[in-house]
Amino acid sequence: YHTATKRDLDDPASLDDLLTVLRGRENLRELYLLTIADISTTSPTALTAWKAKLLEDLYHAADARLLGPDGPNGDELTLRHAQQAALSLAERPDFARSFLASMPPRYLLGTPPEAVAAHIRIAAEASESGLAFGLRNSSVEGLSELCVVAFDRPGLLAAIAAAITACRLEIHGAQILSHPLDDGRAQAVDLFWVRCSSPERLPKLHSLLLSQLDAFVRGRTPLEAALAQRGPSPRSTRHTPAITTEVFIDDRSSSSAAIVEVVTQDRPGVLCALALAFHRLNLSVSLARINTEGTRVADVFYVTGNDGSKIELLPRKDEIKARITDILSSLATP
Repeated sequence: YHTATKRDLDDPASLDDLLTVLRGRENLRELYLLTIADISTTSPTALTAWKAKLLEDLYHAADARLLGPDGPNGDELTLRHAQQAALSLAERPDFARSFLASMPPRYLLGTPPEAVAAHIRIAAEASESGLAFGLRNSSVEGLSELCVVAFDRPGLLAAIAAAITACRLEIHGAQILSHPLDDGRAQAVDLFWVRCSSPERLPKLHSLLLSQLDAFVRGRTPLEAALAQRGPSPRSTRHTPAITTEVFIDDRSSSSAAIVEVVTQDRPGVLCALALAFHRLNLSVSLARINTEGTRVADVFYVTGNDGSKIELLPRKDEIKARITDILSSLATP
């Protein structure tokens, strides 16, 4: 569960840590089923569709590693099939081939071909306009998938999160991706799994998202404005125990990034505030694992320098913890 919800499955070190305690595929199946049973018996709502998807992704990734590249479902063969399936649905074959060749295996192996084709269409539009998005039904029950594509730059995640916060959407998961364009620029393909507090609002959200993304991503509205205008929490009427904000820093578990885990009280604007804090610290988020358990948030971020290089965060731990704690303390539930 820890690996599925808090680690980057594209990083070999993540799977290596898990595989060191497994004895073959049968042991993997037993551990997967035990984890499902353990979470399910905690409470009737503990195993959300989003958590089930993360555990399934980890199971398939670990199983593929145990099979090896020559197995019947080896990574390379499965990846080629995924690319071909998406390409057959894409509208612009030339752009699609470049897109598929430059995206990480984690994305292609874990995303349905029809969703990849939709992302390709959005990315092709954004390569000309600079910004495009799409909102579609998700394979995860109860959630919608928001895909936002823009030219990558420091602070982009904070700007997108600000727009989502301004639209009063709850973020249940995020996948932060980037790939190079033929002209040398980097294009961010950021996926968010969101829940609307009122499902009847969904048909009207497109125009609202368009205006908010245009305002925040293009820099017409300061990011802090999203935190000021965020709506009330859907859980604000419940009396729940207070959760103390904690920040944990890990420089060793990933070969390419430092890992920052933040545990805090769930309320509107958390991801926006955290992304803004990282931006102010001159850190770039390469992967975000969003994990909400009741009113407790345990979000994990893989962060690098703005140039993509791995940096050591432990020497800056006091500064980082203070910056994150300060910005979250300003998010007292309205």
